Amino acid sequence: MDCFGKTDIGRRRKNNQDTFRILKRDELKIAVVCDGMGGAAGGGVASNIAADVFISSMKVMLDTVELAELDDNQRVDLLVRAGKDANIAVYKDANEYADLEGMGTTLVACMVYDGKLYIVNAGDSRLYISKGRGNGARLFQITKDHSLVQELFEQGRITAAEAQSHPYRNYILRALGIESELSFDYFIVDDGFDAVLLCSDGLTNFVGETELLKTLSSAMSSEEKVELLVNRANENGGGDNITAVVLQ
Repeated sequence: MDCFGKTDIGRRRKNNQDTFRILKRDELKIAVVCDGMGGAAGGGVASNIAADVFISSMKVMLDTVELAELDDNQRVDLLVRAGKDANIAVYKDANEYADLEGMGTTLVACMVYDGKLYIVNAGDSRLYISKGRGNGARLFQITKDHSLVQELFEQGRITAAEAQSHPYRNYILRALGIESELSFDYFIVDDGFDAVLLCSDGLTNFVGETELLKTLSSAMSSEEKVELLVNRANENGGGDNITAVVLQ
């Protein structure tokens, strides 16, 4: 499986609070994207801690188990456990260091193994999959944003168009580092996919789903797709940090 990731400061931010990591072990691929929050330093620290601890936790668990002997629920539980380890690490530092108080981060991560996709997330960083090529290609958003705007939309109080420009669209209801306990959503995709995109909202706020699908379903390499998406987000304003990881 081909995979590539990139993070970019964008055009309006003074620092980059996004982080991504990719772990490759033969046919196994793991990727994580974190979008930090909490002041000039805190957000970047939170996202780096979360991504690093998530990957290190996965490495430790993968060294002690045989994935082939686990069922789907046990495999996705590894991701949830790594996410909880990451949350505790961010929470500990946020409460130990005064200059990091209040920091937090989103997290979306996936593991591709044996033709299946295992996903975990908290916050509004997203994971999409594409299926097919050409006119028959389709895009699916697998994760759901843990945000105020998402709740308002689900309650029918705002439209999808209003959600795009809502003044509270960056208000996150679930994030790592805020509480010692955190609930993660998790998903298993076992019915086929051609490409996987993990990204921060600095991409999805500036690149629409039509273009996401066009890019993901193209014949380009994962590196070419990531570069194109990041460049397009910047061309469309680049109002936030931009991070994209593609596996295909």
